[in-house]
Amino acid sequence: MERRDFLKALGALGGATALSALPLPGLAASFDETWLSGASGDFAPLAMSLQGNWPKQLTGTLYRNGPALFRRAGEQQRHWFDGDGMVQAFRIGPGGISHSGKLVRTEKYQTEQQAKRFLYPGVGSQRHGAPIAHNDSANPANISVRRFGKRYMALWEAGSAYEIDPDTLDTKGLVSFAPELTHLPFSAHPQFEPDGSAWNIGSLFYNGLAKAVIYRFDAGGKLSRYQLIDLPRDGYMHAFALSERYLVLFNTALRYQKGDSFLAGLRFDGASDNQIILVDKNSLQIHKVVSVPASFAFHLGTAIEEKGTLELTVAEYPNADIMLKGMDTRHLGQQPYPSAMVRYRVDLASGRCQRQALAVDLEFPQFDWRAPYRRQTQFGVASTQKDRGLGNAIAAISPGNHIQLHRFDDNTAVEEPLLVTARDGRNYLLHTLLDKTRLQTGLALFDPAKVQQGPIATATMPRALPLGFHGAFYG
Repeated sequence: MERRDFLKALGALGGATALSALPLPGLAASFDETWLSGASGDFAPLAMSLQGNWPKQLTGTLYRNGPALFRRAGEQQRHWFDGDGMVQAFRIGPGGISHSGKLVRTEKYQTEQQAKRFLYPGVGSQRHGAPIAHNDSANPANISVRRFGKRYMALWEAGSAYEIDPDTLDTKGLVSFAPELTHLPFSAHPQFEPDGSAWNIGSLFYNGLAKAVIYRFDAGGKLSRYQLIDLPRDGYMHAFALSERYLVLFNTALRYQKGDSFLAGLRFDGASDNQIILVDKNSLQIHKVVSVPASFAFHLGTAIEEKGTLELTVAEYPNADIMLKGMDTRHLGQQPYPSAMVRYRVDLASGRCQRQALAVDLEFPQFDWRAPYRRQTQFGVASTQKDRGLGNAIAAISPGNHIQLHRFDDNTAVEEPLLVTARDGRNYLLHTLLDKTRLQTGLALFDPAKVQQGPIATATMPRALPLGFHGAFYG
């Protein structure tokens, strides 16, 4: 897109921001469990205790990001999305495994640190302590961490990335890919081609907007193209998928109207629909829009083109209660909000679509991004608890829908599993977990072909880390 055309289109947005400064209606109730209290500062390097047989060829660092700082001066953030981000590093090497973590020194964090109190509103936390100049005024950089070329970035979704030093975890600063893109939404879920080049989106669906920014990066992490597109309607899109020819957007029925907070302005429109939006990789324009029944989703899996069809995998909820109610920090994890692994099969010629829901409660779907366009086993966090809202199991779902499940005990919270590759080319499944009773954080390593047999190795430490969202492993 020509820069002048982009700026002209952008000017029509009128400086709209995702968050607005509003009165704080009173202090939130305190977390009622120690493991939910978050972090008060950085974590110095700490060696972990190893159990089982860790492969000598598996070396590298698992980076993770998530909300960590929830309390200041007697106040508490009301929504899980509102905690200041912390990048964690689990370093795996010949000498063992160690952990360290640092809060991301965002503009928001530094301003509030100096003031010794929360100043900015969040998704569900209302404040008017400081003016909102742009989206990054309230950017907590708290959802994921990914590498673009040689640059490591802590990502949010409604604003800019922050660059992180991979060795020290120090914050290098706000990332601006181009002057006209500064402070625009940049998803926490970029998707990568097998050659290392990348795509991302930025969703603008608030204050009457229905637009998305498409970002294209070369394998060196340099922005090569970008485009602002109009969407058929507004809707919450946390992530997207990548097929051989298309960016696959999943526009949900969670829509923004107006409210006393960003969260209060969200409404799930069950009478509406979801939209599977195919954006052509060459033209960066919408190729097709397919209407499917209303639902909600954060995360998508693979998008496979085959014989004139596209099969999209979605971790799908029947409604948006998980976002609107389930992430309230006063009772996080106390109620179940089950999501199902759903496969949508779209006829690319006619637009007709078939939906298949599998018998597994699944979130955080993952796969081998080095071969994203072939059918493959997908992995995720599952739950076998009918009365709790945090996953306690790891699931593996084959292309033929065979489900393997390994269940941890009910006091263990399981986090996103990643397929990682050792120096000898062998794949493993690696994830973090939290023992809520012993107040310990750990790593678990699986043979991805034998998930139901349980971990082949684990590592533990006497730290109860704040539950996070997403990460990446780099060897």
